[in-house]
Amino acid sequence: MGTHAVGPVNIVYTIDNTAGTGQLDITSVTPLNMVNCSGFSLVNTLPMNIAASATAVLQVSFNVDGVGPFSFDMAIENNDGDETPYDIAVSGIGLDPTGVE
Repeated sequence: MGTHAVGPVNIVYTIDNTAGTGQLDITSVTPLNMVNCSGFSLVNTLPMNIAASATAVLQVSFNVDGVGPFSFDMAIENNDGDETPYDIAVSGIGLDPTGVE
């Protein structure tokens, strides 16, 4: 994910259902094992219904709490029995905000 100044972070992910033959319904997004970060929130309204052969944007925000490595997993619950929960590992390095331009 890269480096971020300590403080609030917003991230946008593209959820790709272009290979799907049916609608993909995202019912929950849960952060797990948060290290050096807090305040996770989902910007989107749930459920997210993504039509077959379409994409959608999933936006989340959280705080990097201190200088150094941060990480967490996002468990994305959905209606695809083979892919629920779908996990995304989020990680990066928190930088001193006074040293970031």
